[in-house]
Amino acid sequence: MPFCPKCKYEYVEGIKVCPDCDLPLKAHLHEEPLQEPEYTDEALVTLVRVYDRLEVDIMKGVLDSAGIPAYIQSDVSAMTRAAVVLRNRGYAIIVQESRYHDAMEALQKAIQDGKQIDD
Repeated sequence: MPFCPKCKYEYVEGIKVCPDCDLPLKAHLHEEPLQEPEYTDEALVTLVRVYDRLEVDIMKGVLDSAGIPAYIQSDVSAMTRAAVVLRNRGYAIIVQESRYHDAMEALQKAIQDGKQIDD
């Protein structure tokens, strides 16, 4: 099966070009060595707090697509997940302090572009 070298999506035989990336497909993907994450002493700040796991995953995906490192911090314990999530519980999206404004702009752009982040 052919693969796109950029998005890594696998296509059925006969497809020659990735319709999303507009790149010729390759017969095999070469494994790229894992890169060590860049660690920094920079302060981390809470970008936004949400109470729905799907919502936080969508926001994290928007930030990942924009190249902004983001982390999810959960206040929801396993027992709370089985019950109703309490008002003061949820998820925080954490970013580096220097990327805070970039991250907010990325989320705002996603909303303006019609990607639904919250109701």
